[in-house]
Amino acid sequence: MRIDDTKLEAVRNWVDTNFDLFYANIRGDNRWIYQIPNYETFKYPEEFLDIKYELMDMFGVPVYAGQDRDIYDAIGVQIEGGFTHSHLDNNEGDNIHFRLNVLASKSISGGMPIIADEIIEVEEGEPWICYSGIEWHSTTEVKGDKRRILLTYGFTLPKDDRFFDGVWNDYRKEMFLV
Repeated sequence: MRIDDTKLEAVRNWVDTNFDLFYANIRGDNRWIYQIPNYETFKYPEEFLDIKYELMDMFGVPVYAGQDRDIYDAIGVQIEGGFTHSHLDNNEGDNIHFRLNVLASKSISGGMPIIADEIIEVEEGEPWICYSGIEWHSTTEVKGDKRRILLTYGFTLPKDDRFFDGVWNDYRKEMFLV
């Protein structure tokens, strides 16, 4: 599973031209974010939304999944020294928060996701899912002069939705106290 590089290139170009829309992420140095709470009033590259639907199809996310109302869908940029601290995202009651992610730009070194203490090696355009409301997650530190650009799409679904069949291992049950 990979996202076509022409779509990723369009998003990279959009980031270059619209970086003034991004704001410094208060959770760490060398990090910026652009959040898209809704697609009617916020600027975004058309390919960003295309990629969202493509990822939803790849991972079988039902169309009735709710939008995360904390981070929303977003584009994150990190440069050398940037990293994401270890954390759990907020769930909404019995609704589990999860995110579909893909790197539009992979740093020279570092910037790899860490999920439940495991480093996940991903390439540019290679998507992954994080059950971010029930898995501690972070990243390794970005190294080198190539920035890391993350496309991240947030969803919520009830914990007993069939989408989560097979997801409830012991670690995740402990995190959510199922």
